[in-house]
Amino acid sequence: MNIWKSKESMLLIFSSGITFIGNGMHFIAVSWLIYQYTGNPMSVALLVILTTLPTLLTFPFTGVIADRFDRKKIVISMDVLRCVFVLIIPLMYLLNEMNIYVIYLLTILISISNNFFYPAFSGVVKSVVQERLFLKVISANSSMLQLGTIVGAGVAGLLIANYSIMIVFLIDGATFLVSALILLNVKYIHNKPESIKGSKLVIDYFLKDFLSGLKYIFNKKVLVYLFLIGILPAAIIQIINSLLSVYTNQSLGLGVDAYGMLDAIFAIGALFIGVLMTFVNNVNPQRLITFSFFIMGIGFLIISIAGSFFIAAIGLFLLGVSILMESACRKSLIMQLVDENYIGRVESFNWAIYSVIAPLCTIAATLFNGQIGTTSLFFYISVILIAISIFSVPFFNKNDLQINSETAMDIE
Repeated sequence: MNIWKSKESMLLIFSSGITFIGNGMHFIAVSWLIYQYTGNPMSVALLVILTTLPTLLTFPFTGVIADRFDRKKIVISMDVLRCVFVLIIPLMYLLNEMNIYVIYLLTILISISNNFFYPAFSGVVKSVVQERLFLKVISANSSMLQLGTIVGAGVAGLLIANYSIMIVFLIDGATFLVSALILLNVKYIHNKPESIKGSKLVIDYFLKDFLSGLKYIFNKKVLVYLFLIGILPAAIIQIINSLLSVYTNQSLGLGVDAYGMLDAIFAIGALFIGVLMTFVNNVNPQRLITFSFFIMGIGFLIISIAGSFFIAAIGLFLLGVSILMESACRKSLIMQLVDENYIGRVESFNWAIYSVIAPLCTIAATLFNGQIGTTSLFFYISVILIAISIFSVPFFNKNDLQINSETAMDIE
C-alpha cells in the first residue's frame, strides 16, 4: 500500500516535517544567541547538556503518561507548549529583558516537552497507521528529519545574517503551532488501559506502571537485542559530528569547505535512502538491518583508507545510507513487536538509553582518537560493525518466528 494514499500517514509525516525544520532552525539560532551574549563556547556546551539531561530525569514518567492518557491530546498540548516557550525569547527581546538564564530554563522546558511528545507520538503512529506501513512512515519521518536539519540550518543562517535572529524564533514557534493544527485532524481513538490494582498513591501508581514496562522490555530477547545494536549507530552519528572536522583536516589535509561538503554528503545519503524506502514494497527489516551494519562497516573501512576527498565522500554517503536504513528498520520492528499499551514506555526507555550511552561512546572514541588516530579508530569501528552484521544473521534466523508471531501480553 502507498503511504501517500493514507490520510493519517500523510498528516503524521507532514507534522514531523514541519517541526523538524523548526528544530533545525532553533538549535542554530539559540546556540548563536547564547554565544553572542556570552562570548564563551562553554555556554553553548552547557546548552547541549541541558537538552539531554532532562531525558534522564523524566523518562520514568513520560512513557507511563503516554501509555495511560490520551496521546493525541498529549502531542497537541506539547506542540502548543513548545510554541509558547520558543516565543518567549523574542518577547524578552522586544521588552529589552533578555536573560541568558531564562533561555537556559526555556531550553530545559522545551526538552521536557520533547520527552513527553515523542513517546506519545509513537503511540499515535502505532494506533492509526497500518502495520505494513510502519517502515514506510518511519522512513519518511527520518527523511523529514534530515531534510529539516539541512533546510532549517540553512534558512536560519540566511535569516540571521541578513535580517534578525528573532525572525528565526518566530518561524520556529509557528512550526509547532502548524504541527498542532495538523495533528488535530488525525483520527485517533484513545483506548483507556485498565487501572493497576492496589495503587493508592500517585507515586505508587507511576512506579508500578514503570516497573511493569521494564519487565515487559526485558522479557523480550529480540527487543533487548534491538536496543543494544541501536546504540552503536546512535553513537556513530555523534562520533562523525565530533571527529569529521579532525579527519578532514589531519587525514585528508583539506579545509573547512571540504568538511562542510562531507557533512552534507552524509545527510544526502540518509535523505536518499529514506525517500527510496517510502516507495519500496515487500521489505524484510531483519535482513536490511543485517545488510545495513555490513554497509556501515564498509563505509568506515573506506574512509579509514581514503586518500582523497572523492573516496571519503563515497564512504560518508554509504554511512548516511546505512545508518538511516538501520534506524528505520529497527524502529519499525520495535513498533511491530511492542503492544500498543507499552509503546510509550518502550520508546522513552529506548531514548533514555541512547541519551546516556551514545555520548559516553563519543567520549571514549575521542580518547581513543588521541591515542591511535582517526583513521585507525575508523578502521576498528568498521571491524566491529561487520562483526555485528555477521552475528545478526543467525540471531534473526533463530528469532524470526518470535518477531513475526509473538503476541504481546499485559504483565501484571
